[in-house]
Amino acid sequence: MRQRLIAFIIASFTTLALLSLYLYLQHRNQLRWTKAREAPRPPVLAHIYADEPVLRGGQAVISGTVVNASNSRLENVQVEVELIPRIEGTIETHTIRLTPDSLAPGEKGRYVLSVPPNRWSLARPVKLRAGEDGREIAFEASLGERRPPDPPHLQTNDARPRSPSGFINTPDNPVNIP
Repeated sequence: MRQRLIAFIIASFTTLALLSLYLYLQHRNQLRWTKAREAPRPPVLAHIYADEPVLRGGQAVISGTVVNASNSRLENVQVEVELIPRIEGTIETHTIRLTPDSLAPGEKGRYVLSVPPNRWSLARPVKLRAGEDGREIAFEASLGERRPPDPPHLQTNDARPRSPSGFINTPDNPVNIP
């Protein structure tokens, strides 16, 4: 009887300690999220419109448009694109120079990158840099041009004789498949 009482006290204490720890960590994380939301954000100086990747010539073409939303000229503009692998592997980052690489206020520039489609599942812009020192610029990313619809698959008409039921390969009409 005494052993049961000791086990009950230990189990109750352990449960109370774990519950207290959980509530403390939950409160701490809530404070962190609140502070992060209330932190002042830098003004958006550019908009990135990332197009959906398109297959062209056996390569996935990742492209997009950058629009200068600031009141000053942006020189030497570069976009950093993060490539997420299809299978386990390391995330790669590619820096792509805009064409043109100098943008006046309201002007647009394009970036294009070709990669093998079978290695990557996702590409997203993560940083925008400008100037000789390559300082980061605050940007807002959104979806650009959508991928054009795939062409319809052409159906071929099979001229082989069919059975009355409509099947090609029947016991009465056997067909060898090469």
